[in-house]
Amino acid sequence: MSDMAPLFSLFAIIPVLLGGFVYYTHHRTYGTLDVTTASVAYDRARYHDILDWDKYALTIQGEPTQIHSGEFHYWRVPDRNRWETILKGYKNMGLNTIRIYFHWGYHSPDENVYHFEGNRDIDYLLNLCEQLELFVLAAPGPYICAETQAGGYPSWLIAKRELNIRHNYMMLWRVYDQKFADYEIQWLNQIMPILARHQITEKKKGCVIGVQIDNELFEVMANILPIGLHDQMRILAKATRDAGITVPLFTNDGFEEGGWVPRTDDKKKFGIDLYGFDKYVTVFAPSSSPKSWLINSGVSVGSWDEWNPKNMENSMDGLEKKVRGFGGGAKESPMFIPELQGGWFNHYQLQHTYDQIFDYYGDEYTKLILETSFAQGVTMASTYIIYGGTNWGAIGDPDVYTSYDYSGCIREFGMLSSRGRNVRKSVLLTRSFDPYFTKTERVAHPNVKSSLAHTLNLQRVAIAGNQNVTFTFLRNFDRKKRETFDITVQEKEGSLTMGCFLPYKSSFIAIGNYTAANGVHLIFSSIPILTRLVSPHSKDEVWVVEPNIVGAMAFTNKEMHLSGNMQDNALRNDGPAVILSFETDHGWSKLQTTEGNLYIIGLSRLDAATLYAEFSEPYWNEGVKKYPSFVAWGADNFYFDKKTGQLEINHRRTEKAAHIISFDQIKGGVTDNTWDLDIIHTFEYKKHTDIIPVTFDYTHWENRPVRFDELPWEKLKSLKKNDSVTFTGLDYHFTSGHVLYRTRFRTPDSDHPKVTLSLNVRNRATVILNGRVVGGHTTYSRQLFMP
Repeated sequence: MSDMAPLFSLFAIIPVLLGGFVYYTHHRTYGTLDVTTASVAYDRARYHDILDWDKYALTIQGEPTQIHSGEFHYWRVPDRNRWETILKGYKNMGLNTIRIYFHWGYHSPDENVYHFEGNRDIDYLLNLCEQLELFVLAAPGPYICAETQAGGYPSWLIAKRELNIRHNYMMLWRVYDQKFADYEIQWLNQIMPILARHQITEKKKGCVIGVQIDNELFEVMANILPIGLHDQMRILAKATRDAGITVPLFTNDGFEEGGWVPRTDDKKKFGIDLYGFDKYVTVFAPSSSPKSWLINSGVSVGSWDEWNPKNMENSMDGLEKKVRGFGGGAKESPMFIPELQGGWFNHYQLQHTYDQIFDYYGDEYTKLILETSFAQGVTMASTYIIYGGTNWGAIGDPDVYTSYDYSGCIREFGMLSSRGRNVRKSVLLTRSFDPYFTKTERVAHPNVKSSLAHTLNLQRVAIAGNQNVTFTFLRNFDRKKRETFDITVQEKEGSLTMGCFLPYKSSFIAIGNYTAANGVHLIFSSIPILTRLVSPHSKDEVWVVEPNIVGAMAFTNKEMHLSGNMQDNALRNDGPAVILSFETDHGWSKLQTTEGNLYIIGLSRLDAATLYAEFSEPYWNEGVKKYPSFVAWGADNFYFDKKTGQLEINHRRTEKAAHIISFDQIKGGVTDNTWDLDIIHTFEYKKHTDIIPVTFDYTHWENRPVRFDELPWEKLKSLKKNDSVTFTGLDYHFTSGHVLYRTRFRTPDSDHPKVTLSLNVRNRATVILNGRVVGGHTTYSRQLFMP
């Protein structure tokens, strides 16, 4: 037994050593810089009348405000004349905010050189956002990732071998590097004063409402591995404040890990004003899945399986509980997702395009993930990405190619996709039901049940406004892919049952316990309500719906007169309710009471895809909220210019007319038998018979000669004492694009019969011998082992 004592002693000391190591790895990241959470915190006492928050939402000039945002990369659209048209597309989707990554390398081609003019004019961009009434979440890095060269760092910076770039000493182990931090401060001192001039706290009708510090800088990964340095975040936050930023600062945790949460009870750790976390729902295009990092899989579309709804359920359905469980600021600030997955990027040399990636996710995907986040109480979300743009020149990371379409809501060529149209339905609903939707709590025991599992997500109830409106989040993840089921609603007076039609992998938010302006009380609607419009002059109200013959609306029994062309002229009694069902997918119904009228306008799926509503936040409209002021459909794009009072319309040749719902008088318009209502105004489009032909003369477009001898070759550099040359492209300030290396050798003879070339490169490589391709490999930076 005594012979085993040393072994037992060793086993006994291992936990102590491991515990000591874990303690050291965590505490070494806490740092020593004299910058506290409080010293860089948002001055709520000074600015709370302009911008503040509670655990539900941001408050802008005293008005709780939902933040519906989308990512925009001006540096992927290097033609500022196009920015306005693209951003009007964001407004057309109902968004009120954009998030912008500001690209250090795009503005700094060389050390101590910065350009902010022309297509790099950030002042112009922010002025444009103010003109279009778009709030801005500014993300100036310094590191931004975004599948761009060097993650946004300038090539001249990362070529400095003496620096720990992003304080990285080695993989997942950071050591604070003051010299590198000084370069970061240099960039912040260039960009922050421009942003500061447009802050909501400093400029009347400014647009910047928050500034993000760095990008996905984990404090701790997987709840175990300490990665982020507190001094790294401290120095960036202090430099930001020193440069004049007074709006709240926020973070975007790589995923919900509780990093940089502000805490008043922990003086060692450092925190930022608003806790945000990015959410990519482990639903990746097969060519980018973790499996493809190990083996060269997912290349062929024919091998792709459907994405599994369990991934979204497992990733999303516990968010609120988890984030609130972090405590501190994460418990008392809005649920905030700075990057919410809206597609995916594509790689070089694969056998599919962005169209295949779009089809893989489906046109309901972004709406699904957005409404699933709303179910978790999220009131601040920015979809990554709305319009991806193009990787001009060498702006893209080596892992992606020229297009950054991302299968987004607005495709690279400028068309609002079906995915974007579906997202708009979610935004129009939630914004039109403000203030009810802006502040909600989860219902522990919903009064709604579904006959199919995996179709009822959860239910929330409004705690703001004068009604306890319920929002039931329906999401069809039925494992058998069935599209119809029954909904049972339990009321105090009894229960009622109605059908519901919801295609597989789609969702909608069902409204319940809501009383319209004319006193009609909706118990529950299993028909999707797309938006509502309340008259400012009378007790009239409009609901725009997407009807079907399966679903219905249940109302409290009340004396009312039913008319219209979309239903039977009788309401059906069911327990404590009267049921309104529809016989066609478009038309109108009216429920008239002694107080006023409730108009229910039904749009076909095709018309609903063009639905637009004009919202105006009180901040931009002298304190007056318009949620919305009018509704329109019948065109690809609408944009209302408040200054001119004109509605800009961009429609397809197949579309015949625009229809506008408004309680105000509108000049012009014609009669439409389908919409025989005074509140609907129809404007027919002029027929364009003179089509201008466009022809292109393609000449040798499939190939072009490369004259290697005429290229500006330079000799390889020697950076080491032994005079050995460097083949690292970064040493020549190449971070992406094609790097060519050339050598000459004598033709093999009998004494030297072989020539051997050994390649050790990180990305795709091709070998050309005397003008002919003789070999190479296709390794990507995402693949760890297999070529």
